[in-house]
Amino acid sequence: MSDKLKKSTDHALVRQLQQGNRQALGALYDKYSPALMGVIIRIAGDKKSAEDILQDVFLGIWEKIKEFDASEGHLFTWMLQMARNSALKAAAAKKSGRQASRGEEKYVSTVDMQEKTASGKCPAFELIFFKGYDFARAAAELNCTTEELKKQVKAELQQFRRATVHG
Repeated sequence: MSDKLKKSTDHALVRQLQQGNRQALGALYDKYSPALMGVIIRIAGDKKSAEDILQDVFLGIWEKIKEFDASEGHLFTWMLQMARNSALKAAAAKKSGRQASRGEEKYVSTVDMQEKTASGKCPAFELIFFKGYDFARAAAELNCTTEELKKQVKAELQQFRRATVHG
C-alpha cells in the first residue's frame, strides 16, 4: 500500500473505495480498525467474535461504500454505526442461541472509550451505543431532555473520535 493512501483524507479514501480501489480499503482498515474493534469487543464480549464481526463490517463497508454520502454525515460515524449495529445483532443472536448471518453485525469503541464509559465520563454514549437505549429512554435515565441528550452524545462522540483517530 502506498504512503499516499496511508495519509489520505477520509474524502479521498471514500472516492478511491467508490472507484473500487482495494488498497484504499486496507488504508481505511489500518486507520479505523482499532477504534471499531474496541467498540465491537465491548459489545460482543470476546475477542474471537469481535474479530469475526470486524471482518464482516469491513466487508459491508466495501459493499456499501457507494451508498455513503458525506453530506449526510462523517465516514467514521457511518462506520461506527455499522459496527455497533452488527455487534448488537451478533450479541442478540448469541443470547438467543442462533448464529448471526454475515451482514447482521456492526461495531464501536476503544480501550480509552471503554475506560471513560466505565468511569461514568461518557454516560450518554454508554447508554446509546453500548446498551442500545433509544434517545427517550436514555434521556429519562439521565434525567435530561432528549435535545440535551443529543447534544451530549454529539460532544461525547466527538471526544471519542478525537481519542481514537487522532490519539
